[in-house]
Amino acid sequence: MVSVLTDNKNRTVANMRHIFSKYS
Repeated sequence: MVSVLTDNKNRTVANMRHIFSKYS
């Protein structure tokens, strides 16, 4: 369960970075 939350958090950060790099 912890690994799932960590993976989800990492995926969210990656998505945010992708969005920020897209709009900057």
